[in-house]
Amino acid sequence: MSYGDVQAAIARLAPVFGERLSVSLALREHHGRDTTFHPTVAPDAVVFPETVEEVQRIVGTCAELRVPIIPFGTGTSCEGHVAALHGGVCIDTSKLRNIRGIRPSDLDATVEAGVTRKELNAHLHGTGLQFPIHPGADASIGGMVSTRASGTNAVRYGTMREQVLSLEVVLPDGTLIQTGGRARKSAAGYDLTHLFVGSEGTLGVVTAVTLKLHPLPEHVAAATCSFPSLQQAVQAVMQTIQCGVPIGRVELLDEVQIEAVNGYSKLDLAIAPTLIFEFHGSPATARAIAVHNLGGACLPTVDDNGTATSRCLLPGDTPGRGWSVVVDTKAPAGATAALVNLTITGAAASGYITAEGCGAAPAGTRASSNGNAGPGQTVANLAALPKVSEDGLTYTFTLKDGLKFSNGSALDSADVKYTYEKIMDPVSKAS
Repeated sequence: MSYGDVQAAIARLAPVFGERLSVSLALREHHGRDTTFHPTVAPDAVVFPETVEEVQRIVGTCAELRVPIIPFGTGTSCEGHVAALHGGVCIDTSKLRNIRGIRPSDLDATVEAGVTRKELNAHLHGTGLQFPIHPGADASIGGMVSTRASGTNAVRYGTMREQVLSLEVVLPDGTLIQTGGRARKSAAGYDLTHLFVGSEGTLGVVTAVTLKLHPLPEHVAAATCSFPSLQQAVQAVMQTIQCGVPIGRVELLDEVQIEAVNGYSKLDLAIAPTLIFEFHGSPATARAIAVHNLGGACLPTVDDNGTATSRCLLPGDTPGRGWSVVVDTKAPAGATAALVNLTITGAAASGYITAEGCGAAPAGTRASSNGNAGPGQTVANLAALPKVSEDGLTYTFTLKDGLKFSNGSALDSADVKYTYEKIMDPVSKAS
């Protein structure tokens, strides 16, 4: 595909935007990278619109001249979609900061794309409500929509997909559309809203979002529970959810990460695969759930699996977290345990170890798992990541010749690929 003259587009936009259009190399490079290992690919110019009409003008000009556009939020994403592979104009939405409306009685709010999640929650102070999606970074709402962000509390609140009621979007020709509405229940027309959620800026520029809000929990209690193996820990999570225990968050840490947590936070957690649960409710209810259910009344499988310890932590005592990178295995929930074990095994054997935002991992780094569970997502957060090539729903580990497992047996990348395929698609691989 051929593209138009980007310099002609810059020449048209420069008189309108003045200092809000920049061709500075440092600024362009900042807008051509994310927080991961993806290489920096800078756009030809960066524009900072302050209104929806200005976004339309940028998009319309670029559409007329066939110049690529790249929407940009805060740059905290991991997907690599901000790279300007064919040059073009980057639209930085950070100045779209208006909070158009907060409606506590309707449990929703409408904000422009540049508002960050922390800013929104600050505006919600005193209402008893919260916007619960917590991807870690203080990401913009527009960016969270575009990447379908989630976080550690996805097990309770879901991901951005479940939070978006309506979108205001500038289409590639500059047309402004409104998708969906504020009604929680509607069967009318196409569900265009969720077509744009997760589209990473490829279908249009999100300029405003109507979101669901949720009540703040009265009290939060946390509990740790350790296991002899990762597989048993993962099975306990699935059975906890199946039992209907109201979990606020759940995190999985393996032995390597527990050692790191103990060393950093001066704790004495057992060196074993560990689940960290968070429960929401009244003070009495939250603590009762934490103690009662992890003690085995609702979850006999915890004891049957050989739980080493179970204890409550006071709010704020939850252990800190180490650095990590994310591998989204896209596996069915029932395959979680097998995928986590296989991913860690491959990571340990790989010669390509990368730390998120830190370049190469330190020598001697051991692979570890730090996962969070939620509807529709199976995620392994690793302290070490192998070089992985994605092909549909499979991952292939590419290993250096001669690398061995800790038990001395060699790993063949073809075997790993087949094992992944068998976990993902057990019917067709049954033979």
